[in-house]
Amino acid sequence: MQSSISTLVFYLLLGLVFSQGVDCKQASKRKDRERRREEESSTEKANVTINNNKGRIPSYGDYPFVVSVETRSGRTHVCIGVLLSLTHVLSACHCFCSPNKSGSAILKKENYTVIAGLTTLRGKRSYQTRDVLNITVHPKCKTSHIDIGWENDCAVLRLVKIFSNTQYAQPIRIFSNMRDEVEEEFADLVTQGLKCSTLVRPVYGNVTIGMFEEIDMTSLTPYRCYRSLCLQRNLCAPHVLNIARDVCFTPVQNMGPVCGMNTASPLICGGFVWGMLKWAPSCNKTESPMLFSLLHSFMDFYAPFVSSAITKHFHFNVLLLILPLALLLSKIN
Repeated sequence: MQSSISTLVFYLLLGLVFSQGVDCKQASKRKDRERRREEESSTEKANVTINNNKGRIPSYGDYPFVVSVETRSGRTHVCIGVLLSLTHVLSACHCFCSPNKSGSAILKKENYTVIAGLTTLRGKRSYQTRDVLNITVHPKCKTSHIDIGWENDCAVLRLVKIFSNTQYAQPIRIFSNMRDEVEEEFADLVTQGLKCSTLVRPVYGNVTIGMFEEIDMTSLTPYRCYRSLCLQRNLCAPHVLNIARDVCFTPVQNMGPVCGMNTASPLICGGFVWGMLKWAPSCNKTESPMLFSLLHSFMDFYAPFVSSAITKHFHFNVLLLILPLALLLSKIN
């Protein structure tokens, strides 16, 4: 009996040591990456530029939650997305759909690939690619009755294989389901003149740039946003701006990539992703704003995908711990 108990304790300790060993290896790898980052920092900072024609190249390993979605066949950039988890990507519904006669979204027959790690410098072999298994679009996604994009423009992509968790591929921080608190916090930030940024994968001529570029922005009050939208007659209507769901920003500088911004570009403020680009400004109207849809308005749609991904990872880790115990019990019986 004592021998069985000792053996049981041994296997339990073995499981714990195994799981901790994996964590130690990951910690060691992280330290190595941080050391390499410090050694190369001076070189990387030299590549951070900003002028009137281009955005700023993000610093080494910044924004690891931002990904690019491309067609699997022609490797054409389709849309930007953010990692909800290492297996799920949040992006825009219209990127993968066509409207039917009533305007509702119908998925295109196309295969897609997701690329993480494009917010690093050219030449760094730090990116990863994963094929998309399936796409779930918002049940109320449809074309808008005005020329300003789609309504409920949200979709979740499930990947065939999990991304490796590196400093270049990490999920965004997810808000709780306390939507009222999130809305109040963001409203306070806007009234304080919130400064945020977004990422674009710009097109110069017919060439899509491989690297993301960062655009600095300043928030607009709903009143200023509405006045800016009214510079174009087709947008000058009270229902264009949904104050509960939309927020306006204007670029700090009138840079070229702004006019060709990718729909679903993330609204990044203080390290959090608050929204996705709904509508980009017109190049002919310098005061025309960028309109973002706030993510908390879609929280009920995308939150279950995050929860299911976390649960699967938790079950896998638990399995690593209880497997030795299960083997022991089978031998005893």
